[in-house]
Amino acid sequence: MCSTDCTHCLGATLLHMALISMLLNILLFFPGMQRVSAEKIPDEAWKLGGLMGSGVLILFPASVYLQLRHFNCWGCFNHPACGRSLSSMNAVIFSCVGILGSSYGLFMALFAIYRGPKCFVGGDKWEYPFHKGNYLVDLKYWKDCKSPAHIVPWHLSIFITQSLLSVSEFVICTFELISGLLGTVFVSEKCPWAHKDQPPPTPPSPSPLPLEAGSGVGRRLLPSLLPPAGNPPAPQLQVPLCPAYPASTLH
Repeated sequence: MCSTDCTHCLGATLLHMALISMLLNILLFFPGMQRVSAEKIPDEAWKLGGLMGSGVLILFPASVYLQLRHFNCWGCFNHPACGRSLSSMNAVIFSCVGILGSSYGLFMALFAIYRGPKCFVGGDKWEYPFHKGNYLVDLKYWKDCKSPAHIVPWHLSIFITQSLLSVSEFVICTFELISGLLGTVFVSEKCPWAHKDQPPPTPPSPSPLPLEAGSGVGRRLLPSLLPPAGNPPAPQLQVPLCPAYPASTLH
């Protein structure tokens, strides 16, 4: 997969985009920055496309990408390649979670743009006055929403931003998914379990070294095994014998 520094930057980017998506979903509960009753809040706010889809579910891959810098240096069975393989598999799993979340957030944002905002149309009724996105091509329909003020630009600003964030999250998670799959496949060949049926390689035997006392090579290679030149061997300790006593002293 891509370098841990690159993945770390992508994780930080996902984290900020997820927080912005959650904030946008919260703003939907206040149409036109006005506090209204629950029945006047648009349905898209309760479906939590930005709060859960492009928000909370994106926090999982973002946190994994931020931690890959630490996971990449630890191996299993004292083998660093296995740590990289398992961290790549971890990124693959949570990239799938991010793809699902961003797809849901994107679908809800596009549907909200197509449907239009929920607003007051007169007669004490709050409903969706637009049909099949007609307000997107003809601005004269905007006057059908009498309140809150500027609700149509407010609605479009939130969901266009939400759709752009969801597309960016989808692209990042898809890139990390492909990168993680490649990293898992190619690095896993270096793990111990990939070669568990094969005997471990035998280390080559060391070549014999010359140890002759008169050899200069032997003296250079193994100086501690050879006696120092010019010094005689140390004398051995002689234990004195007991003197012989005359037979007359034994009586």
